Amino acid sequence: YTISDTLTLTAGLTVQGAGTGTPNVVTTSPTAPIFNVQTPFPCTFRDLWLDAAVPRQKGGVGIILGLPGAMNGFSRLVNVTVVGQYVGVLSQNAFGWVIRDSYLVNTVTDAVQIRNQVSADTGDNLINGCVFNSRLPGSCAIRWLSGGGLRVTDCKILGHDYAPVVQQTNDGTTSDFLI
Repeated sequence: YTISDTLTLTAGLTVQGAGTGTPNVVTTSPTAPIFNVQTPFPCTFRDLWLDAAVPRQKGGVGIILGLPGAMNGFSRLVNVTVVGQYVGVLSQNAFGWVIRDSYLVNTVTDAVQIRNQVSADTGDNLINGCVFNSRLPGSCAIRWLSGGGLRVTDCKILGHDYAPVVQQTNDGTTSDFLI
């Protein structure tokens, strides 16, 4: 599917791709997110490939998890490939999410960016079995700005200028980072 605007999820849904090794969703917008999860209920993305037909700029995010004023909980990304986004996955006010067995390729800034503005103490997220690969200058595999807990296990980080970057704010009382 070729899209030019954001696909917004307002209920707990599963987005299932074909798992064929070719892009399922391609955006033609330089700045619109592809998916924006705007529900407190879990969403699952499985066997999906997101790509861009144009160079992505600020705002061009593959998947945004979380509402501006509330938290999204327990969403899952399993076997998801995200290619050529400004930010691959933005966890903005989300907790208990899992990114597993996924590929984040050639993101302009951050492959995964985590920031919980509603509750900087909330997190308990997991990134497992993923490959991060970007040849773009200044790119970062994982940028953790706030959130109560993050586990990163069995991942491979290739070619990024920065691997995990921890820029914790002083808003929360606990932040556990387990690698």
